[in-house]
Amino acid sequence: MRKRLLFICLAIAPLLFTHCASTYKPIMPQKLSYNNNSTEGPIAFSYQHGTLRMLGNKKYAKKEDRKGIRVVAIKITNNWDRTVTFNQDLKLYNGNNEVVVLAPEYVHQQLKQGVAIYLLYAPLTFTRLVFYGTDASGRTTVNSRIPIGLALGPGITIGNMAVAGTANKRFMEELRTYNLIGRQLQPGETVYGLIGVQDFTFNALSAKIVSQ
Repeated sequence: MRKRLLFICLAIAPLLFTHCASTYKPIMPQKLSYNNNSTEGPIAFSYQHGTLRMLGNKKYAKKEDRKGIRVVAIKITNNWDRTVTFNQDLKLYNGNNEVVVLAPEYVHQQLKQGVAIYLLYAPLTFTRLVFYGTDASGRTTVNSRIPIGLALGPGITIGNMAVAGTANKRFMEELRTYNLIGRQLQPGETVYGLIGVQDFTFNALSAKIVSQ
């Protein structure tokens, strides 16, 4: 019986672990190294693509690929003697094309993990392990039934929903914490942010002052 139970557990385990929710690992843009640097007038600008995948947030990174949305870490220093406002008189460009910076709420809505999807594990609640034997006349009989689903179904369902929900909440909190839309940069100030842009590839970015 123990060998059979072990075999069944080993068979189920890969399915469960490859389709489980994942936690969210904070990006914290102020702690990253920036390989892409540019200076346009008085603005020093650096950015880093692929931050979600870099930090191990694979479920979110896969949605980036499907949705064509990139979460980019940026660093901006205002070396001017005037205050500038990000996404108003200080904007991002890809070549000569202005880059639309997406609202944190929209980025979160598009990239968040599914939560209700884990209700599909609920039917596991009715899983039973049935062990057979033979009686004195050689007929097959049921020796025992173990209702492993009573723990397996609710445990996996509720556990995954809780992990996914918590991860999505932390993702949203970080997007809001490092949201720079409308942020004023004082003279000499350096700020770090996380922005979402519509991009199926990894286009080069630059920052320019558009009004003075």
